[in-house]
Amino acid sequence: MRGVIYRAYGGPEKLEVVEDLPRPNLKSKTGVVVRVHATSVNPVDWKMLGGYMSLVQIGRRFPFIPCFDVSGVAVEVGRGCSRIKVGDEVWGMAHFSSCGGCAEYVVLPEKLLAKKPSNLSHVEAASMPLVSLTSYQALLRAGGLKAGAKVVILGGSSATGIMAVQIAKHAGASLVAATCSTRNVELVRGLGADQVIDYTQEKWGDVLAGQEFDLVYDCIGGVEAWKAAPRVLSSKGAFVTIAGDKQEKFSVGKVLSIGGSLINRKFWSLFGSPRYAFVTCESNWEDLFEIRKMVEEGALRPVIDKVYPMDLARLAFEGSIGGKARGKLVIRIAPKVEGEDNYEDQTSSSSEASTSASGSTSSGSEEPRDQSTEDSDRKDKDKLHDKEEAEEADKPNAEQEKPADE
Repeated sequence: MRGVIYRAYGGPEKLEVVEDLPRPNLKSKTGVVVRVHATSVNPVDWKMLGGYMSLVQIGRRFPFIPCFDVSGVAVEVGRGCSRIKVGDEVWGMAHFSSCGGCAEYVVLPEKLLAKKPSNLSHVEAASMPLVSLTSYQALLRAGGLKAGAKVVILGGSSATGIMAVQIAKHAGASLVAATCSTRNVELVRGLGADQVIDYTQEKWGDVLAGQEFDLVYDCIGGVEAWKAAPRVLSSKGAFVTIAGDKQEKFSVGKVLSIGGSLINRKFWSLFGSPRYAFVTCESNWEDLFEIRKMVEEGALRPVIDKVYPMDLARLAFEGSIGGKARGKLVIRIAPKVEGEDNYEDQTSSSSEASTSASGSTSSGSEEPRDQSTEDSDRKDKDKLHDKEEAEEADKPNAEQEKPADE
């Protein structure tokens, strides 16, 4: 089968499109073989590619097929499956340890799959699982969002923020305030935000100070967000983040730092500080089922920036690293069928023109961030660049590059 792989950690240049990958077989009675029609790129995909998360990827073997999000058709199901049948159109999010969405076929446990929304194409459905699950769980579970609550969403035009604004409104929030840059104010307002704060012009902590919000949902990261939250939240308010204080490579020190921050903030929440929660996404069909209902009711819609054919997957990753897109970057895996959707696939020339016009490659995930986060990400990318140069220097020549298990 065809698919995209990488054989070692590095940047998007490590991605290869190969024609002879073995098609995965069922190894579990509750597994499902999915013929993938589309996948999408999330920041975690290029962070895994770059080796930023290698500490929690112990046992990873190369070559590795990236991407979590999947939309496609079930072509084989294990005898223990009860919900998914052969021929069902499904969507889902792969497990952290396996991924595999950027190939023609993938095997996923039935518990990670649900029937896709009937009113979405595969391209649209593939843009949603990880980001919608993340925001659904952050708002409704970790944040305890109830009807009538007041919510702040930091990064309202990020991929998770786009989902969050809509989910919060559907859940009955009485006031949804969201931050974004100037160019995305109308986009975020169109999603349903009641108040949109242009972070290039004013600080959200100053604008919202003293308004007794129930929840701050941080999609961007940076310690400044946590520091500003007490001025905005009520005494019983919650601060929920999916990004933490910094965007940097996972290491033993990083894990210990996160653990220390969690303990410290949870302790002080007993004495008047906001309740603090750090959320990671849990893939499961039950939440996807609820999200599907929201989509089919018209309460939740995807926002897609660009669609790439599999042969240009590298450009989709470069775009996500660039951090300038308005919505998701989707990779079309199966050939487009006439009338299937209204999205035109990017070509090498169109992508180059877009990059030239904007001055940077577009992204499938994050809206331009506040300065602290941009500086942090820039350091991440500089580290990745330095690492790649070191790897190249260690090689006798380019032709000798071979797959390596790590």
